[in-house]
Amino acid sequence: CCLMNLSFKISTKNETTPISIKDIQEIIDNKTAIISYVINDTCIYTFTLTKTNLSIETIPIKNLPELVNYYRYGLIYTNSTRFANYYKDYSFTLYDQLFPKTLKKSVKDLIIIPDGELSFIPFETLLTEKSSDQNWKELPYLIKDYNISYSYSANLYYKTFLKSLLPRLKKGELPEVTDLNDWLAIAPVFNDEITASLTLRTRELLHQLDTISGDTTGTRGTLITGEYVSPLPGTENEVRAIFDQYDQIGKKALVQINNNANEKFIKSGELEKYRFLHFATHGFVNTLKPELSGILLAQDSTINEDGILYSGEIYNLKLNSDLTVLSACETGLGKIKKGEGLIGLTRALLYAGSKNIIVSLWKVADNSTSDLMIDFYKNLLEAKQEKQEFSQALRQAKLKMIDEGKYAHPFYWSPFILIGK
Repeated sequence: CCLMNLSFKISTKNETTPISIKDIQEIIDNKTAIISYVINDTCIYTFTLTKTNLSIETIPIKNLPELVNYYRYGLIYTNSTRFANYYKDYSFTLYDQLFPKTLKKSVKDLIIIPDGELSFIPFETLLTEKSSDQNWKELPYLIKDYNISYSYSANLYYKTFLKSLLPRLKKGELPEVTDLNDWLAIAPVFNDEITASLTLRTRELLHQLDTISGDTTGTRGTLITGEYVSPLPGTENEVRAIFDQYDQIGKKALVQINNNANEKFIKSGELEKYRFLHFATHGFVNTLKPELSGILLAQDSTINEDGILYSGEIYNLKLNSDLTVLSACETGLGKIKKGEGLIGLTRALLYAGSKNIIVSLWKVADNSTSDLMIDFYKNLLEAKQEKQEFSQALRQAKLKMIDEGKYAHPFYWSPFILIGK
């Protein structure tokens, strides 16, 4: 039963196609390893699959939920010396226990398939050596050694690579997409009374969801102040700077800002015309009812919508995007379902047709997020078209943030992870 994360079926609208370990090995290259974790009551099984080999390790471990919680405290609470010590205390411990001992040096790309509580930590923050260094930029983070991406189950991972599997599927089963525009950004910004004033239909819900007080980092997770959505000025700078990058090289890009970033536009069918989608806004998660997780759009009272795109509504969208970026808070969280990973915004976007997704694991800071996203797209656009790898572009942006020092703490660069490759 522990092999369920590596042997499974891919469902399409017309049939279910079995996928074996051999099939998996045929579509990964020599520098890639898939590391899949399965947790039971007494231990963790680690399955490491490469082009030519499958190895299995058994890790006895106790109090994993508590360990992960303390680790996340160390990542998120940057102003606490006590929690900072948690991070340094546990980061190498987790690496030593979780990371495969048999991985070849030729491997450069990791696809992590976590299980249970492991879904809530960014593996690139693990320290490969014990360190008491007080300089955050000098720590031996795992990201300094590998390009890292994720999937929350093998099923979701292979839906990311449906394009690669097209030869296995009957002709005509999937629509071919051609002549797509390049990039579309959605940024309500919430910097004026029209877009920021909460509609009556959502005010009470967001009051219940927004429990964070005393926020000092300008996060994209503090949703409301009084009856208004908290403004996100950094999102406007972010999307305009990225638009300029596309515009300068003659690519087709569009920015929907302020009141144009509304729910009516999202549901108009325009999204399926773009290769890259970028949402820069507030996000929130309901772990008990993941279908009620969502992202905030312009609070436009002139249309018959509530200004929230719920996870349940995303399932009804039609997307053709190679990548969807949710530059918002906690968009990678959700409800853990055994054997299926996290159910939330990620699952909804993959179902709607997005092949890769960038999401966040906690409430992110506005300014540092803008810097990270601008550098990510810069790296992506500078890469040769045939060699574009999202994990590499994201890694380069994170390494730059570490190296520059201002945002070297993992809180700033590590919350955003790539679901895909």
